[in-house]
Amino acid sequence: MFKPKLGRLIAATVMLGTVLFQMGCTPTPEKATGEIGLAIDAAWVRPAGSGSATAGYFVIRNNGPLDDRLLGADVAIGSASIHRTIHEDGIARMREVPEGLVIATGETLAFEPLAYHVMIAELSEALEAGDDLDITLHFERAGAILVQAAIADTAPE
Repeated sequence: MFKPKLGRLIAATVMLGTVLFQMGCTPTPEKATGEIGLAIDAAWVRPAGSGSATAGYFVIRNNGPLDDRLLGADVAIGSASIHRTIHEDGIARMREVPEGLVIATGETLAFEPLAYHVMIAELSEALEAGDDLDITLHFERAGAILVQAAIADTAPE
């Protein structure tokens, strides 16, 4: 009498465990970008020759419930760091932003020419218009998010 009930209980437990495991391990669109509500769009990088430097631009939107902080960036073919262009005495100068940048919930942060950008230097190969470059952005909460940036002379429309 106990065996049929015990068998059903074991089967139900295994089935529930399998469903819960799959729910936790199946990527969702939110997990694919690292944190619920964080989106990166319109990514592009200016063309540049091998051994030189260029800049990467994009838009980060935080539609999630928590603030996040962009800590840094990586590229496979050179070095990358977060910079800001500031104007001093009529001259535009670039400054690294080592403390990172907070993207508050509900806010948008644009990386664009003469403003915030990812400085990409020491390129081991040329970046030619029409190609793509993978940039990994590192966030305090969302973790690493891979962004594919178009190599182009101007921003995508």
